[in-house]
This record gives sequence, C-alpha cells and structure tokens, in this order.
Amino acid sequence: MELLYAQFVRYKAGDMKKTPRKEETMQDEVQNKQSDFSAFEGTRLVQEQQRFDSDALGAWLTAHIDGFRGPLTVEQFAGGQSNPTLKLVTPERSYVMRAKPGPAAKLPSANAIEREYCVMDALASTDVPVARMLALCENESVIGRAFYVMGFVEGRVFWDPSLPGMTRAERAAIYDETNRVIAALHTVDVEAAGLSGTVSQVITSSGRSDAGASSTSRRRLRRSTRWIA
Repeated sequence: MELLYAQFVRYKAGDMKKTPRKEETMQDEVQNKQSDFSAFEGTRLVQEQQRFDSDALGAWLTAHIDGFRGPLTVEQFAGGQSNPTLKLVTPERSYVMRAKPGPAAKLPSANAIEREYCVMDALASTDVPVARMLALCENESVIGRAFYVMGFVEGRVFWDPSLPGMTRAERAAIYDETNRVIAALHTVDVEAAGLSGTVSQVITSSGRSDAGASSTSRRRLRRSTRWIA
C-alpha cells in the first residue's frame, strides 16, 4: 500500500502552495535515520565491559600466529551484534578478532564463536569466500573469554541494499556475486567439509531456542528444523 507523500494544497492569489502533512514529515525523518549508517562505520575505543588485558593477548598471539609482531593496538568495530568484533592493529598488518562477550554477558549456547571458527575454517577449501582463520583460543584464562583471530580483509561495506550512487551495471555485478556466493554455500558438501556434526548442533540448538516464541513461531521453526534435518 502506497502512502503517502500526500500534501495539502492551498491556492492563494493564483499560486499553489504546498504544506507537508505530519505523515510526510515523519516518514522523511524515518528515511533519514534509515539512510544514516555512520554509527556502524569504522572503529572506536573498546567498550568498558568488553575490555581485557591486551598485553596478555599480544603475548598469546606472538606464540600462536606465525609472523605476529607487536606492539598491539586494539580497536572495536562500531557495528555488529552479540559477539564483539575487534580490530587488532600492528605496525606490519591488521587482524580481526571475534570474542565472546565480557564475563557478565556470557550466553554459552548463543555465543559459540568456536563454531564460527570451525565453519569458516572448513569453508576455506570451498568456493565460499571467507577470511583466513589464524588461531582459536578456547582457554578463557588468557583474556577472560574464548576468542579467535582471522585475517583482516580490506573491502567495502554496503549498508544500504539499494546501493545508492551506483550505476545499474555496478549494482548488477554486486547482486550477481551475492547470488553466486549463496549458491556456492548451498552446494557445500557438509560431510566432505567435516561440518555434519556442526550442522546437527545448530539444528538441535535451534529447536531449544523457541521457548519464548509464540506458538505460531514455534510451529514454523520446528517445521523448518525438520525440513533441514
């Protein structure tokens, strides 16, 4: 249903004057907010609740990642949800670290960064593009939480899927590549990739996560789970 951009029109002295309706003004405000992604761009200081001993991290990385050399600077990506995503900067190169939330916010089943590492490491031998996995630390005594480190890949982030400012050909190329990757992901042989156990875990945990959902949502989720299985 199309709304809106209706206007009150008043004629006065032969001139047509437009007075925006309240709905129009509100919609413009929403659109402006939706098109402003500055809060998700770049990096910032690590949030207080997510801070840890960066010297201890640097020592662990030196021992477990070939070629790692400090000094280390840690920044937090502004975007993202749930698991903190951090940029590790050294004089020679940058890395990306994914970690479980700080101790006060741990949700073991929901923040399975070990599973993330396992899946992306397995996908490296397929046609699905992933960053290079470098190290996984499940020993929470190092910095107070489990984490993994992968290569930092330079690129562009398209926050608005309509890709404003691009030509038709540029948008088509991006959408074509998106479809190619989705197709590649669906052709992965989970058995050959060693991911059958991981897929089973995801299906099982999905079945357990519907306790707070509506009855309709639970039925849909369980139907989807049975289909996937």
